[in-house]
Amino acid sequence: LGMDILHLLNKRLDGRIEAVPGAWSNLYAELQAGRLDAMMDYTPQPRGEEHLLVTKPYAVIPHVYVGRRGGEYFDSLDSLPGRKVAVEAGSGVAEALHAARTGAAVEEFPDARAALVAVSSGQAEVYIGNRAGALWAIGRELLSNLQIQGVFRETAAVNALVVRRDLPQLARILEMALVSLSQTAVQECFERWGGFGQNRRADLSWIQLSPEEKQWLDEHPVIQVG
Repeated sequence: LGMDILHLLNKRLDGRIEAVPGAWSNLYAELQAGRLDAMMDYTPQPRGEEHLLVTKPYAVIPHVYVGRRGGEYFDSLDSLPGRKVAVEAGSGVAEALHAARTGAAVEEFPDARAALVAVSSGQAEVYIGNRAGALWAIGRELLSNLQIQGVFRETAAVNALVVRRDLPQLARILEMALVSLSQTAVQECFERWGGFGQNRRADLSWIQLSPEEKQWLDEHPVIQVG
């Protein structure tokens, strides 16, 4: 989903965005170190971020349980005691599971793909994480023995763009680009990935940049986004 939204943003910004692939935790470290300009699929924190600027959310994607076809069915915390659960390292899901003390053996993996491969191979029994990411990885890796099961109601992926605090003009430009995307195009992305928009009444107006923001774009022909 994040890459689809990024593709739409890049069209609006004349191809200035350079997508930087990588594991979420690695990209976040690069952003904090100032080697990355912005990052997709960031979940705003209640306590805020001292060194980062966060846009308004562009999507809310449910977290789900993913298990093996024909195996145990997982749909609540009550189904987890004694089970091997695969999650993404440092994710909100991992924090929620540790806090809930479910009695499950929680193993953290660098990304959704690695976690789902572990479930597919029998190394773990269930994956809990972002539905959109799970669908993408299952299709890409041909993990046909996996299926989406219940909804993990303790957390959800509220996705926003996050920008370095020293780039306030970029944060405003990206947010304006987000709200100006075609509602139809954005909704197609949400439906393709099984999510839904945070704001279904997207503003369809064209981007109106100030002279200072236009100058900033002229001075920064490439914007690196993870």
